[in-house]
Amino acid sequence: MTFSVDKLQSSKRLFILFSLLASTWLANAQAGSTKCDVGASKAIVSNLRVQTANGGDLLMLGTRHTNDAANPQIAAIKCLLQDFDPQEVITEGGDWPIAKGERDAVEMYGELAFAKYLGSVIGATLTDADPAISIELDAVAKEHGIVQTKMFYALRFVRQFNEERNAAPFDQKMSDLLQSEETNANPSWRSEIDSVKSLDLVISERLPQLPSWRSLPEKWLSAQEHATFLNDVARTSLAFRDRHTTELIVSRLKQGKRILVVEGLAHLDAQRKTLFQALRN
Repeated sequence: MTFSVDKLQSSKRLFILFSLLASTWLANAQAGSTKCDVGASKAIVSNLRVQTANGGDLLMLGTRHTNDAANPQIAAIKCLLQDFDPQEVITEGGDWPIAKGERDAVEMYGELAFAKYLGSVIGATLTDADPAISIELDAVAKEHGIVQTKMFYALRFVRQFNEERNAAPFDQKMSDLLQSEETNANPSWRSEIDSVKSLDLVISERLPQLPSWRSLPEKWLSAQEHATFLNDVARTSLAFRDRHTTELIVSRLKQGKRILVVEGLAHLDAQRKTLFQALRN
């Protein structure tokens, strides 16, 4: 399904052509034919295509996070990235290390790091979609307090730490996160949840219904759920990160760049409306 939007302010001279897909590849004639077969493209749950009159070209892929190299999304990301041939690859989730190969990228860090690895192979500029951790923590803590904010931030990494196939033990990865400079950028934060032991303690006090935070139910961190106070923190965090990413994307489009953005499905869904609103301004 393809839509055209041309009712933008004439002073900006932006013409947007975009495709929103649930299970099909971009049906955009101006983009040319794709080498990707339908089976591969169906693996990406949600896509967004935007083109501007100054040559800006955006392809966004909304993914379900995975560390399984056999997941159909992996082949789809590779095919779509190679076909789109972006100048810049923007991924959420932090500054992913450049892996040694495709399988290592997926199994050690997930599909986002895989997209970054492929971007490095083609010589694209690699950019983190997220704001610095310290900036995000500061913004979210103003609404929820640093204890709840650091709890949420630590627990957000539980699934990733469990699924990463690297040598570091789970508790060591969590300890490194809690003691990192970015999570303690404000000196007053350091005394709050600075170790796995202190995380154990505060979770047992504030979330006594949780048997083990090392196997946290995904819905407890979802911005779409209302299970615990963590969901409130998630909504604040998601909104802040999405605003940052939207500003980044708009700036690149206004520079006439061809960019690929790979991020979690919830981010793409949230950014779809605000992105077009921002391009109209």
